[in-house]
Amino acid sequence: MTLWTTAIGAWGDVFSSCGNIIRLLEKEGRDSCSVVYFGLDEDIKEFLEYQSFIDEVYHLKLGGEHLYDALMYQCQWDYPRWLALAKLEDLSPVRTHVTPELLESSDCFRDFDLKLPPRTDERLPESFILFQPYSIQSNTKDTHWPHWMEALEWILNNTDHDVVMVGKDGVPGSPDPCFVTPRVESDRVIDLVNKTDSMMDVLNMASLAKGIVSTSNALPIWCIVKEIPVLVVYNLIIKEKANYFYNWYKSEPAITLESDSSLEDFERRFKMMLPQ
Repeated sequence: MTLWTTAIGAWGDVFSSCGNIIRLLEKEGRDSCSVVYFGLDEDIKEFLEYQSFIDEVYHLKLGGEHLYDALMYQCQWDYPRWLALAKLEDLSPVRTHVTPELLESSDCFRDFDLKLPPRTDERLPESFILFQPYSIQSNTKDTHWPHWMEALEWILNNTDHDVVMVGKDGVPGSPDPCFVTPRVESDRVIDLVNKTDSMMDVLNMASLAKGIVSTSNALPIWCIVKEIPVLVVYNLIIKEKANYFYNWYKSEPAITLESDSSLEDFERRFKMMLPQ
């Protein structure tokens, strides 16, 4: 009998869901299962299909983009009714997505591996720092660490590496739709903001970078799973709103920096992440 599980949300949520799925498979003595994915990113379906422990992925497209947030809320807080609306009762998927109960906990399962379809990018320099200071999928600019551009200037002035900067500007429907990513003008900054087709492009860059500096989003979760050193600078609300993810980053090889930290604190932590 096929075991169905769930992965719901964006990339960081799905990475965490994969860990929960693998832990369930170990408990059940199984090698693989199938997954119901409920989210807006078609590339996540491709990513899930690429994993050896997943047999089949059903990408649930329920209600369209305009009802997504409401249905996501219902999935989290009234799972039986959500199953009925989605007509998934026959599959009876086990909840392996990040639930409200999990968000309040520190039960982070990190002992697993994930695979990534390989991609190449000729825009990358030979030696670079991957730099993602902003993530506005679920946050606004004013909830981010306030010293990001000063930190970028410090990296340029104190290392020989180029900097590949990634991320997205605000779009309609996002928490900060008018957000425009700040920049530092330099020939050593390769500006790929709004210029990556998929998060999978960014994840492939992570495997090539000399060091990674990021806000608290999906990228550091991937780095922890793949054991890639990363400096994570928390946003201002993650500890209060998502204790689970706040704790997710507190694992080697990640080095974390609290949201009220100074630029001098960043400098010290950066040197720990990437010794000269």
